[in-house]
Amino acid sequence: MTGEVIAFGERLADQEPDHLAIAGARAAAVAVKEHRNFRLLELRGDAISEILLVECECDRVFSKNKAGICYVEPLALRFFHDTAVMPEVRALRADFPVLLHENQPKPGEPKWLCVYHEPWSQLRRTWTPQKFLARIQWWLEGSADGTLHPAEQLPEQLYFESPLSIVLPREFDQLASDKDFALELEPRSPEEGRKWVAVAKFKPLNQYLNTGNRHYALLTLTLGAVVHAPPELSPGTLGEAHDRLNDRGAPIAEKLFGEMQRLVMGAGLVHSMGQKTLLILTIPVTNPAGGEPRIERRGFVIDASMGQLGVMAGVLDRDQKSGKYVVALQLGGGLELKSAWRNATLIQVEVREPFTEERARLYSGVADPGPDGILAGVGALGSAIVDLWLREGWGQWRYVDPDLLLPHNLARHRGYEHQVGVAKVDAMRQLEGSIYSSRNIRPGFQASANDFGNTELLDALRSAKLIVDATTTIDVPRDLAMRDDMPRTVSAFITPSGNDSVMLLEDSARRMRLDVLEAQYYRFVLNASWGETHLKGHKGNLWVGAGCRDTSFVISGELIQLHSALLARQIRLRSMESAPCIQVWRSNPETGDVSTTAFGASSPIFVDMEGMELVWNEGLRTKMRAMRKQGLPHETGGVLLGHFDLMNSRVYVVDALPAPVDSMKSSAEFARGVEGLASKVDESLARTANIVGYVGEWHSHPKGVEADPSGKDIRLLVHLALMLRQDGLPALMLIVGESSEQWVVGAVRG
Repeated sequence: MTGEVIAFGERLADQEPDHLAIAGARAAAVAVKEHRNFRLLELRGDAISEILLVECECDRVFSKNKAGICYVEPLALRFFHDTAVMPEVRALRADFPVLLHENQPKPGEPKWLCVYHEPWSQLRRTWTPQKFLARIQWWLEGSADGTLHPAEQLPEQLYFESPLSIVLPREFDQLASDKDFALELEPRSPEEGRKWVAVAKFKPLNQYLNTGNRHYALLTLTLGAVVHAPPELSPGTLGEAHDRLNDRGAPIAEKLFGEMQRLVMGAGLVHSMGQKTLLILTIPVTNPAGGEPRIERRGFVIDASMGQLGVMAGVLDRDQKSGKYVVALQLGGGLELKSAWRNATLIQVEVREPFTEERARLYSGVADPGPDGILAGVGALGSAIVDLWLREGWGQWRYVDPDLLLPHNLARHRGYEHQVGVAKVDAMRQLEGSIYSSRNIRPGFQASANDFGNTELLDALRSAKLIVDATTTIDVPRDLAMRDDMPRTVSAFITPSGNDSVMLLEDSARRMRLDVLEAQYYRFVLNASWGETHLKGHKGNLWVGAGCRDTSFVISGELIQLHSALLARQIRLRSMESAPCIQVWRSNPETGDVSTTAFGASSPIFVDMEGMELVWNEGLRTKMRAMRKQGLPHETGGVLLGHFDLMNSRVYVVDALPAPVDSMKSSAEFARGVEGLASKVDESLARTANIVGYVGEWHSHPKGVEADPSGKDIRLLVHLALMLRQDGLPALMLIVGESSEQWVVGAVRG
């Protein structure tokens, strides 16, 4: 150990550790006596603390290390009567080096080692004096061998944090050098608070001329890189700031006043009453151990206008005729500065970057900027989904919804009371504007997404990269699916109980569209054990208006939040893949458990049925051929389940039921029975919210016989057509033969 030792505190008259008043100090004294590398020298104290003077030996501190740490260091371990204050470690050697991870002491006090980075409120729950001593040794040894601040750790900041913060405007980089604009600071925090935040906004300078209103000229400088060092107290004057940065190889004066002359050159600078100057420095801070530099933006409010500051430095003059500040004529080639500028007072402010889409993605871990998309339906689910995407910076959205925001919507919608009566699309645009204040937000469409007669809406749909259907309707996704000029579309909805949610996503080539995926989704609902309750269980309707249709489902907003988060994330992730997707999430509202099942989509098969298109798929085809094979050598059959969409002239065959147990089967004929059939058809309707029901019959032909209809088949078809005539629907028959299938349709006309 070398060098003079600094006295810290007053020597206690009673040197017995047992008589210390602070429990932490007593326990630490015991730990020091038991530790082979620490030696207790003396007990000291002051009005607020008790201090243990110790010597610490570190076996891993080698002589002549670059940091200047000694093998034996005298230290002061300081404990406070206020147990909410973290214990301190002070280096008592007067020539103890200035190192990284030191706190700023008061003038004349010993250097203050920053041995912990965790907050004391958290650390004290596991703190022991034994761990404290080990941490001190770790700090000394890490400082000595250069491992305390490794290359992968970001460099230290230049100055200790200021309680004052300024949030930069979104267009900062574009307008920072425009002398026709001034900054206005809008305080967002009470002045009496411990911290103060103001939001900066650019406004034309002529709004402030000769008014005396407080505003700020802006000077921005990018300095050369500096090597990180322990944080310092903020400089109090512009001269002090220059000297400190000059010592680290990044002087500011010449750049500052050179930039000022550039801004004033030509038309001059109009004198503006009440103006202050905001200086923002951009400084790369490097770690000598390597790694990426940290780009630090540091702000200072200078108590002078730009013109006044230029006159103080001798680089500007006030023109008596025009009243403007102009560039001062200087002899010689260099920039000669007067010294008065050095006394300009500074107030350090933290510079906060504005919340932009890029930063939203950075904070959210989202790499892809997302599509230029259409969100159809901004009710409870749609508004919750897009709120998440906006805050993640994913996608640029135009909103489509015909409805107004009404009072009952506030239970689950992202809107607020002051927006009641506003179109939902405008409420969402206002939400977007409240997150990104200067973002160019395109108008929405107060219309249904399938209003293809609206040419402006149709053009927007066509030009989008992705359409997200959150309308919770049947007509919008089906109508979008029928058009070849639409982009890829995904449909998302929550079931009536609020417990389950569904995502249907077209493939990127749109070979499997939403109407096809919807039909296949129903088949999974019909055959899954969870399908029995999937679309049931809503807790009733509430009448919210005078009309019989003015009703609202009773669903907890908590369930909306749960499923909107699941759907928002999965739509974002799955839309970056090319495959189609049918996925269902099921939640247990009592326990919070969520399970999910994804289903493989089968290629659709389209059959022209004389003015109506029949749609089924390869998965159902495989199932029916398996039922034929299982029934051989006899014929077998059953009923077909599906649904009609007469607006789009399509019938979707969703599933096929096997033969009832009372059916007559032989190698020559098949007569379908009826036992249990009605209940199964009723169950199909119940499981699919009255969408999927009986649409026709199917049967197989025996081995070696193809799918051509026989006379009996034709007579059966006529019978079915007469039976379905009462509903105005055609009768369908599917024959499964040896190697092929044939669809036959029958309808009564006239």
